[in-house]
Amino acid sequence: MLFIITMIRVYDAKYSGWHAFNAGCLTREMQHHLKTHCNHLNSTRLQITEPLSFFSTESRVANSLVCTEFTFAKSSNPTLHMAENVEITYKIGKRYETPNLHITHYDGEDSITILDACGNKADMRLHSHAVYNTHVVFSISCTQDPNVRTLLCQQKDSVRHVRMHLDIFSSTTAVAFVYNEKCRSCVKIEASWPTCVNACYTAKVCGKIANKGYLDAFRVPNGSCGVEFTFPSPLGKLNLYKGDKNCRKITFKASSSLKSVKEALQSICRITGIRSDFCVAMHMLVFECKTGMAMDIATGGFVHDFCQQVFQQSGCSFEAEIQEVNVHSLVQWDKIDHLFSLLFPEAAVSINTQEHMKNIVLIMSITRLGTIIFRVSLKQKTKSSGDVAYTQETEDAIVKTLNRLYFSFSTFSSPFTTLPLSAA
Repeated sequence: MLFIITMIRVYDAKYSGWHAFNAGCLTREMQHHLKTHCNHLNSTRLQITEPLSFFSTESRVANSLVCTEFTFAKSSNPTLHMAENVEITYKIGKRYETPNLHITHYDGEDSITILDACGNKADMRLHSHAVYNTHVVFSISCTQDPNVRTLLCQQKDSVRHVRMHLDIFSSTTAVAFVYNEKCRSCVKIEASWPTCVNACYTAKVCGKIANKGYLDAFRVPNGSCGVEFTFPSPLGKLNLYKGDKNCRKITFKASSSLKSVKEALQSICRITGIRSDFCVAMHMLVFECKTGMAMDIATGGFVHDFCQQVFQQSGCSFEAEIQEVNVHSLVQWDKIDHLFSLLFPEAAVSINTQEHMKNIVLIMSITRLGTIIFRVSLKQKTKSSGDVAYTQETEDAIVKTLNRLYFSFSTFSSPFTTLPLSAA
């Protein structure tokens, strides 16, 4: 079953990009109304040039007419997320008509709205009205003419008026309605920062293995690819390969950090009696995070626009809506040294880390439901990368880059402006 993920996005000139409007505790209520009564607004964009802007639309559900009025008010609050707010009010009534007029009256109000055939609208004071089997009689007057007049009309249908007053940041220049009809889940996804979910590291060990009888429980009979021992642990899986001239390779699968790898390597050396220089190589890191909102990943959509607006100089490429099990788009950097220097121009890292980042490929996969998966991998060894050590400083720089990218794409805020300390 398909569900529609709906949202209002606003374009802020100061923060250089689109981001989802922050409706706070009314997010679900606002999205429900947009999904039910405003789905015809898909891809509609409004230019916001005045301090107060208005937009209205109508839709029909059975015999009821739903009128939605949007008011966009530029806030004087100096911070983006504190400026955004929404207030939603409802009123119900009925619509009537005569051969030349359309009349709207809402319950509890002492006025009616009259619309003529030329589109002219006027509010009239309502003194009384009487409902009969076939018609309704209104007693009305206007400001210019206080004399009471009688208006005979017929009831047409019920009407529901919804007014959304949206406070937006002062530098907002555009608003857009975005709908994603291909999402297959209506579960509210909570936002989460990048977490390592898979990894692959390797190291070399030397020396003869002691206590082979004790280690027989971990031996792999006819081990594939030369694996002789495998050691499961809560931190990941360790494979020790057959030796060549007293040297062996050891791999660490699913370990979440370089620190945990070195701790595991110390334990293996202590158990087996082998030695290591603890020079670890990273081959792959996979981080997963969630934006907490649906993402427009189509060509020309908000993710694509954001890449072009903000990251065009960072050397990234964009591929939209790859049709696989979970439809996603890809943003790729063939090296991340320039990206890191753009994101953190004042950060000082060693030459070793700079050289390592020149050989790191970063692929960011973004799904419609807001899941972001970062895949960090090392290029095939070249003369410049073969002997470059992978250090804790290098890993910290990678994680720092991923956290900043996550914050930027989940809020559509430029990372080249001041960000909260938690995003660093």
